[in-house]
Amino acid sequence: MNPSRDKERRNDSRPASIAGAGKALGVFLISLLGASHAHAWQKTGKVVRCTLESEALADNTLDLPGFGSLEVYLPPSYETDSSRRYPVLYLLHGIGGTSHDWTEQGPTIQRVMDELVEQGRIGEFLVVMPTARTPFGGSFYVNSPVNGRWDDFFAGDLVPFIDGEFRTRAERESRAIAGHSMGGYGALRLTMEHPELFADVLALSPACLDVSDDLGPSNPTWARMSEYRDMPALVDQVRNGNVYPMSLLAVAAAFSPDVGASPFPVKLPYRVTKAGVEPVEDVLALWKRFAIAPAARTRPGAFKNLRLLYLDYGYRDEYPHIPSGVEALHGVLASQAIPHVLEAYAGTHNDVLWKRLSERVLPLLGATLAPGR
Repeated sequence: MNPSRDKERRNDSRPASIAGAGKALGVFLISLLGASHAHAWQKTGKVVRCTLESEALADNTLDLPGFGSLEVYLPPSYETDSSRRYPVLYLLHGIGGTSHDWTEQGPTIQRVMDELVEQGRIGEFLVVMPTARTPFGGSFYVNSPVNGRWDDFFAGDLVPFIDGEFRTRAERESRAIAGHSMGGYGALRLTMEHPELFADVLALSPACLDVSDDLGPSNPTWARMSEYRDMPALVDQVRNGNVYPMSLLAVAAAFSPDVGASPFPVKLPYRVTKAGVEPVEDVLALWKRFAIAPAARTRPGAFKNLRLLYLDYGYRDEYPHIPSGVEALHGVLASQAIPHVLEAYAGTHNDVLWKRLSERVLPLLGATLAPGR
């Protein structure tokens, strides 16, 4: 593991076709649009960029570089109070995105955090924003022979790097994890697998909590998956507004990888027969093992002993499995008497994300995550 903190943006070393796929996904899957705003606070935090070499990430079959890229928000007092140590929020982006979704789009995490600190609504803490994009759009923050060992990277490389490179309070009670969409899934999955790391988890419109609705056989995309034979075909679909072929392959690369398969190194949970779209039972079982709601059902208490477990979704989310998946997990948690917060709101998958972050989610976290001392 060989970390470095970059003053300038690292050039994208991926092949043009891969980079192009990621850029197209970023346009169509992540709608956190808006201009960055200058602001007049005299005391402001800042964002630094880092790269972190990782054998875990190098262990992939897509020839992806073995390093992690991340950005870290440092609060206003970080550079002036050298004796102070800070809690940390790990903030995970959605499919097709990068850390720049938080630092360069919308009002930006720096402005939101600075304003909340200035208003006294939250204490100061670091925000760590890793990039987890792959050729198919995202890693889902799990280990995969195709994408690399993202769970191992997170727990074995990233958290120790942050605690060693920055003045953190290196303890579970001073760490929280949150994410949106794929990032919401990742926050829940990483909390399940590493309960020793995080005291708070917040999942905003989390994807893939259950294999239902548009992840199920009723999605017409399954009947046409054989038409997409290469990455340009997938990118064309994204550019035309159809994100499902690429997105479903991203899930498959994470949940049901098959390094020997062609044209893509995955197994799909549905196939087309004369009778229609039918399940491939062994592959579907893999998807259900990774989906959070059924996994939590078979692992009672996986989310116990959390200080805060927060879930939300928009009533008008364009991806139907998200509201139904959140409700499914809510049912499992309620049956296990695990305290949690569930909020449903008037909104789509993306349209009020920043509003909810600044007005609800970060202040809620600020009430539990003690400020730096």
